[in-house]
Amino acid sequence: MKLIKRVKYLNEIAELIGIPDIKVITGIRRCGKSKIMDALTELIKESDPSGNVIHVNYNITEFENLLEYHALEDYIESQYITGENNYVLIDEIQMCEHFEEAINSIHSKEKYDIYVTGSNAFLQSSDLATLFVGQTYEIHIMPFSFEEYLAYFPSEKVNDSLTKYITEGGMAGSYLYKISNQKYRYINDEVLNALVVRDIIKKYIDYLCKAYAFYRVRRYDIKGKKSKIRR
Repeated sequence: MKLIKRVKYLNEIAELIGIPDIKVITGIRRCGKSKIMDALTELIKESDPSGNVIHVNYNITEFENLLEYHALEDYIESQYITGENNYVLIDEIQMCEHFEEAINSIHSKEKYDIYVTGSNAFLQSSDLATLFVGQTYEIHIMPFSFEEYLAYFPSEKVNDSLTKYITEGGMAGSYLYKISNQKYRYINDEVLNALVVRDIIKKYIDYLCKAYAFYRVRRYDIKGKKSKIRR
């Protein structure tokens, strides 16, 4: 996949390097948070060659043994290098059970520069102050802008490019596909369905039920003469 450096966001994050806040990178699914984290790793290595980057990416099975917060904290502590700047970067932090316990603990030790990513469904702005004891700074990542789209697909026919951008959107993962139907299928399956089904229907509908705004309807099985809860 063609690499487009998202300068706007990298510049914002670069200004935060060394600041003791917990930096929280949020955004809709598939908007490029993990790519931003990879670019941040390279940025740190360039600006601080002797710095120690501890990068945990929960999208990779290599880190599946760290899905419990004690294990995560123990791993981070085991990677610490005395006398150097230590950076902690964690992708998809919500996949770790009780992740806030680990982050609050390592932040309180005041020896790590911390960056985490997570989807909006799990790291909402209104919840950050409750989740994390330390001060947080949120960097909200958006899908590709039209300017970034043009950097990916250079063209002198700006109006035609704008039409395609409006049709295909800013989810860079779809740009790998050459056929329009394949692009739309990716957007529908990987973005829309994932967003609506996983983040909205399963999570928010449940909240509405708990608030008694919605009620579960029991479906009666005539043949088995049993009632079943239908969500």
